[in-house]
Amino acid sequence: MDSVRRFSIVLGQRMSWPDLLARALETENLGFDALFLVDHFYGLKDLDDPTHEAYTMLGALAPFTHRIRLGVMVCGNTYRNPAFLLKQAISVDHVSGGRVDFGVGAGWVEREHEAFGWEFPSAKERVDRLGAAINSIVKSPEIAARFASLGAIPRTEGPAAFGAFLASEDARWSAVVKSSGVRIE
Repeated sequence: MDSVRRFSIVLGQRMSWPDLLARALETENLGFDALFLVDHFYGLKDLDDPTHEAYTMLGALAPFTHRIRLGVMVCGNTYRNPAFLLKQAISVDHVSGGRVDFGVGAGWVEREHEAFGWEFPSAKERVDRLGAAINSIVKSPEIAARFASLGAIPRTEGPAAFGAFLASEDARWSAVVKSSGVRIE
C-alpha cells in the first residue's frame, strides 16, 4: 500500500436526492479522495429523515462523479446476504469505472434491526457470522478471478482489520472487520 495521505468524507444519505447529488459533486470538487455513505435505513435521530439505501445511491452518484472513490462505511452483515452484497458492490464498481471501496461489518443498531424484523444476535455471534461472511466473500468466484487478474496481496494482519487488499490502483476491494478476533481461513 502506498503512503500517500488520502482524505475522505462520510457524507451519509439522509437528505433529498438533489441535495445528495449536490453535496457529492461539491465533495469531489473540493478535492476529497473518497466519499462514503452509511448503511442505515432511517434517520437515527429523526425517523422521518429521508434515508436512501446506500448502494442504490452509490449507483446513482457514480455517473455524475468522475474521480472520487465511492463506498459504504461498512454494510451490516446481519441484514445483507454476503453474495448479494458483493453483487451490488461489483455492479456499482462497474458503473463507476472501478472506484468502489467495499466494506462489511457486524451490524450494531439494535433499534434498526427491531424496526425491520431482523434478528439481532449477541456481539460474539455477529462477529462470528461476519467472519463466515468475509470468508465467503473472499472465496467467491468473482473475487478470486479479480485477485488473479489484478495480482492480489492477501492481508490478514493489522491492528483491527482483516481482509484482502488488491495491489491495484483501479480497484481497492477489502473486507473489513472492526474486531480483532476474526481470521480469514
